[in-house]
Amino acid sequence: MHLRTVIVAGVGTALFWLCLAAPAQSVESTTSGTRITASGEATVSVKPDEAMLSIGVTTQAPTSQEAGARNAQETERLLAALTKALGKGGDFKTSGYWINPQYGSSGKDGANRITSYVARNSVEVKIQDLAIVSNVIDAAIKAGSNNIGSLRFTLKDEQATKTKALIEATSQAREKAAAMAKALGLRVTRVVSVSDSSTPVARPYAMEARMAMADSASAHTPVEAGTIDVNASVTVVVEAR
Repeated sequence: MHLRTVIVAGVGTALFWLCLAAPAQSVESTTSGTRITASGEATVSVKPDEAMLSIGVTTQAPTSQEAGARNAQETERLLAALTKALGKGGDFKTSGYWINPQYGSSGKDGANRITSYVARNSVEVKIQDLAIVSNVIDAAIKAGSNNIGSLRFTLKDEQATKTKALIEATSQAREKAAAMAKALGLRVTRVVSVSDSSTPVARPYAMEARMAMADSASAHTPVEAGTIDVNASVTVVVEAR
């Protein structure tokens, strides 16, 4: 009798600490059995295999025609440099083009008037060979690019990594539910529901690329890709008897 009391107390203590360690876990009695809710989390860290670079040219001139003409000339040089630097390791496309007036006070009345025009041409570059990322940035800067927006690293097949993380998280949640059922002297009979509450993929940014303009034209832009963390969070509800 004493031995049985000790065993039950031990199971209760184990279940208490299991629930305490993971707040999403719960046990609920129903007419058809006992429902157990358990959560699982998994993180898969992988090296990126693709980079997306936002880069462009900004020019300013007294008239919109002159600003556009200057921008066209400098953008042509930029595109030629990108074509050479990328080779077969990527491609690019125009992502935006703007010409906007700039205002300032002039004259004795101090009224706001158009003082110049600014033309911006932005290009989105897809780099599939990460070994040439630095070279592409350096080539663009030397060709006259004065607008480097961002550099982010991505995965060509992001879904495969997401699936792996989801499988691991789901397996963990199922194992937790089975452990809780066993601690109660029950056995899992069916899965009631499974829900995915995963967060978006965390994409690393290379901030060094933003500061490249401050360096000399001959400086080599340092870029470190790092790793991409793909997180998955799954909640499983099972029925046990």
